[in-house]
Amino acid sequence: MDILDSLEKKGHENVVLYSALNESEENGGTRKEYFVPPSPGLRRGFSLFGRIRKIVSHEKPDVIHIHGFHGNTSPFVVRILRKMGPSVHTAHDVLAFCLNHKKIHGNEESTCTRPVGWGCLTSGCVRPSREMDMRFIIKSAIVQHIEMLQYRRFNKIIVASDYMKKEMIRNGISPDRVECLYYFLNVENDWASRVGEIGKDNTILYVGRIEKNKGVVEFIEILSMIRDVSWKAKIIGYGNAGDEVRNKIKVMGLSEKIDMLGHVTHGELSQHYIASSLVAVPSCYPEPFGLVGLEAMYFGRPVVAFNVGGIGEWLKDKQTGFLVEFPDRKLFAEKIECLLRDKSLSEKFGKNGQEEVKRFLSKEDHINCLLHIYQGVINNWKTRR
Repeated sequence: MDILDSLEKKGHENVVLYSALNESEENGGTRKEYFVPPSPGLRRGFSLFGRIRKIVSHEKPDVIHIHGFHGNTSPFVVRILRKMGPSVHTAHDVLAFCLNHKKIHGNEESTCTRPVGWGCLTSGCVRPSREMDMRFIIKSAIVQHIEMLQYRRFNKIIVASDYMKKEMIRNGISPDRVECLYYFLNVENDWASRVGEIGKDNTILYVGRIEKNKGVVEFIEILSMIRDVSWKAKIIGYGNAGDEVRNKIKVMGLSEKIDMLGHVTHGELSQHYIASSLVAVPSCYPEPFGLVGLEAMYFGRPVVAFNVGGIGEWLKDKQTGFLVEFPDRKLFAEKIECLLRDKSLSEKFGKNGQEEVKRFLSKEDHINCLLHIYQGVINNWKTRR
């Protein structure tokens, strides 16, 4: 929404088409909104053809910008939108490149570099389980194949890291169709005040979704290995692995040392960053970018993270924190302990991080780059026609 607001301030009109059940057509403001039912898979998309065409034909957009559609919008709906005007797609995650949605090999000890396809089945990386029988797996593979056909035909695909760009190319998308546009850190008024002094009570902070791919369970194991220095940890966020994480904390005997705080407000979150000694990003799956790390650096906090996905594009090893090769949990724990022991090193990394994060603070630059991409696809569309 922040990008839409910024575009409107520059005089651009936005019409938003949501894949949602809400039937309201306008938000009462200047931005027109439409709602169509979700259409996962293939068959449901056919029932929406007429409705989608009617909306787009009525609004006559200069450019159609489609955000991550995997699992929620039929690739046939995407095909209609893509063929009705200059099309841009923002790929927010790796879901389109992996049948098991993790980009981690079946043994969960290394990240996957295989393009998505039937090889995911023949290699045994995706197997029938209690949650997925073979019919479901084959159906998913077919849907994924059709989705990738749509990816290859977008006028431009926007990604948030060089890692994501390489994955697009690995999966058959032409390099000249992929544009890397880094996220910007949206600093609001309640985040205007920052402090540089590292928290003295050795608080380790995790911020993010409580899901297995985010490495929260592994994070508990990592914390259990820190025995030679006092510490406490805060876990902020919510997700479907909450019960598993709470049970893991109990089993490991860490209930007195780890607080699970659930969701907190934006203003409250800033105070937790300020009170922390360091921020851990233990994601196991390849992060498309990793915005939490930028937030940590904004507050002058060093980061320890697994070197997966796009994380290494903003976290400089031994400069703003530590990058640890996945899945070395023991080394991850050692790097945390190193920062807890050496406050001067933490301060140094934190100050370096505050300088590094400056290149991600310009919303204006981000919006201008986005408008440049729009104009490029509009010009190409006119030339082709």
